Amino acid sequence: MATFVRKLRDFGAVDRHFLSHWRKYRSEIPKLSPHDVLTFPRSRATEGSSWPLHFFQVNLILRANEFTKDFSGGPVRYFDSNQLASNSPMEDARTEASCLYTSGFLVGVFDGHGGSACAQVSSKRILRYIAASLISPAELQKHLASEAKSYSFLQCHNDKLEFVPEIRDIYEDSFSRFAKDLLARQSNTSLEHVMEQAVMRLDGDMSREAMQHTSVRTLAVAMSGAVACVAHVDGCHLHVAGIGDCGAVLGSVNDSTG
Repeated sequence: MATFVRKLRDFGAVDRHFLSHWRKYRSEIPKLSPHDVLTFPRSRATEGSSWPLHFFQVNLILRANEFTKDFSGGPVRYFDSNQLASNSPMEDARTEASCLYTSGFLVGVFDGHGGSACAQVSSKRILRYIAASLISPAELQKHLASEAKSYSFLQCHNDKLEFVPEIRDIYEDSFSRFAKDLLARQSNTSLEHVMEQAVMRLDGDMSREAMQHTSVRTLAVAMSGAVACVAHVDGCHLHVAGIGDCGAVLGSVNDSTG
């Protein structure tokens, strides 16, 4: 916390009154472990104290899942992402990735319903389906001949989850089937059609996997649900796919808006 204050001071954001206030009350701020910060247990945060959450604690909670990524080239200069859980465990997911064989950038937000399984799985798989669909059939054939995996078409950023072996092989088999079906399509398919078909195919794959494989994990994905908003950015072109009651807000920054 002291480092945080020094950083603010370096940027001229802390005055003497602020520092005096901080030194006076910092000993009375209940300490939070990383688990407390992530799960936001208000009763534990204020246990044994009549004080409400201090603004430093609020800041830690709000910024616990904050992430920023800068790029030296490509269609996106940088992005900021954050998540604030409204329940525990968190049912929502977000994902960002750069396409390795095209110049596009993909980002998605997934709002889980009835559990976190569908949102978490969809956030990893849908971008892989889209990225593979964006390259030409001839180039895709070369990658499949070299036994490329589903994750080979993307560079994900801030991806902290991995599929367990139990379902990883199932998902790779579904992706392989999807990729082989892509070889028969036209190379000039529109991006709108690519995103729509990727979403529909993944939805069908998750249902089929739950029926064909007697696994609690595949059933959890199919029995829960998620709505999503997935965007593809390439140069000045932006395509957004809204799945369910989930949408995007587009804004601009200029001299008047700051």
